[in-house]
Amino acid sequence: MAPREPVPVLEIGEEGAGPRLVALADPGDPAGASWEAFRKTFREALVEQELLPIPIGEAERPRIAARLGDAVVWGVGLGRRLGLALVRPRGMRAADALRQVEARAAAAGLGLLPAAWAALFLLLERLGPLPADISEAELLMVGRTLRAFALLLREHPSPDAPRRPERQTPLLRRMETRKRLPLLWAAPGTEDPPQILGGIPMGGVDAALAWIEAGQNLWRPEEIPEETPTLPGFLAAATLAEAAGGAGQGLLPWAVWDWPLWWEMVRARRAGRPLPPSDWGPPQILLLRRSLAQRTLEESLDEAARLAAGLFRALMDVAAREARYVPQGRLRVRADLPPLQARGVAAFRVAADSHGLWLRPVDPEGREGEIFRLDRALPPRPDLAEVDPFWLAAAAALWHDLVVGVPRPSAGRRRSPTPSGEPREKEAGAAQAATAPAWERRLVLPRPFQVTAGEGTEEPEAEWGEPEVRRRLAKAAHTVRGHLRRLPEGWKASPEARRLAEGFGLVVPDGFTFVRPHVRGGREEGRAEAIPPEPEAVARGLASLMLLAGPGFDSPISGSGA
Repeated sequence: MAPREPVPVLEIGEEGAGPRLVALADPGDPAGASWEAFRKTFREALVEQELLPIPIGEAERPRIAARLGDAVVWGVGLGRRLGLALVRPRGMRAADALRQVEARAAAAGLGLLPAAWAALFLLLERLGPLPADISEAELLMVGRTLRAFALLLREHPSPDAPRRPERQTPLLRRMETRKRLPLLWAAPGTEDPPQILGGIPMGGVDAALAWIEAGQNLWRPEEIPEETPTLPGFLAAATLAEAAGGAGQGLLPWAVWDWPLWWEMVRARRAGRPLPPSDWGPPQILLLRRSLAQRTLEESLDEAARLAAGLFRALMDVAAREARYVPQGRLRVRADLPPLQARGVAAFRVAADSHGLWLRPVDPEGREGEIFRLDRALPPRPDLAEVDPFWLAAAAALWHDLVVGVPRPSAGRRRSPTPSGEPREKEAGAAQAATAPAWERRLVLPRPFQVTAGEGTEEPEAEWGEPEVRRRLAKAAHTVRGHLRRLPEGWKASPEARRLAEGFGLVVPDGFTFVRPHVRGGREEGRAEAIPPEPEAVARGLASLMLLAGPGFDSPISGSGA
């Protein structure tokens, strides 16, 4: 990437050899007219533009640091028109340089230094020198981390901030952030975290330091509040923790840098749940984050996401009512299912206990993704529940089929044999007898799971349903579907629709109804399939998950019949 040539338009700082903050802008840009104009323009652009560190080389450095014989220059660019550069004597810490700049700005009547600006350079110092051969993708990742943190501080200074900066001790900074952490945890909307963080009554340097230190503390289990956070609070806490650096230590043999996983592990330990298997290592590919990054908080859930959220809740409810097994142990589930293949998932590693599952997606090349948890009693992880609920729907489908198996036949129908050939009551009782969280215990697998490799090993490989059943379900998902259609607000599916869905081995989430499928083309166009003579012997989790593979979803229906 070619280095950007900065164009200084404004400066704050000490004359001579002292540190300075330099505003960068295109020549003639109105943002360069004054610091007030630059501050306003930078704050607005921060919301919309990419932010990147600027590789300022030896050729560019004298243009900014002409009066410094031995200076360190850091720069950040915002979009294509704005930037900031901090010039400091070599050997001076970024915090000390920024404090001198802030004191100079206050003395000149320019007010406090925005905490978002100070945070950029404090975080760059923590990252260390960027390599000369850094790739564009790596530079973009660094820039996004800086921007995410700066966005949380964009409301600083607030109207209640002091007019002049007063240096705060680490203890005072910690006291202020501890008072605000419960407010952050309960933040109702996306605009609330910046108000909460930006309202801290400190100068910009101390405000930035306070929240960097608070982010580091979020890697300590005792610092994480016990309540489940709101989605805005959860995402803000994850940004603080991961941008501040550090990792979760002591719960697994390896350092956990994924703060959402760390939060789930801390919560699991508090609730008496087992932790993920100790031999599961760090992720090699970020499958969950890739899908989460494709959505923004401001987007409402589309029809597929609404269906996924509904299936998650419905499958967990059915599993709670009809559970016959208590899974305990590990397995690797082949996931050659269209909805999972579309997400780059070829298999799941699963560690099951009596309360839920730890899951890890694996891509077709064998690379392992992030670990996440499904728990039958604890609220789901906020970002998975509200941003991209597909992962919870897949986990709930797997949990349903592990604890329910193939649903019991109706009265008068022949009962299907168990995997072991024993009476079902005896097999279920044997499964339920295993209550200790011992990963080495062999998992009792009900239908429809069939071990295909590694029989008797710690983590056998199993198929989720017979291949012919999966092919038939995948084909059905690509018929012209109404299979599930969203209902208007407040409507419920009729008993007839629910009975019809049960006949096809499906669950109907709240807010949806079931419509008979039909095949496009020919004389059968529009002709409804007959209801099966008796409920189909198919795992409802597997069949319901296949609904997420279809070509699209109907809009809410009108009229009186559901």
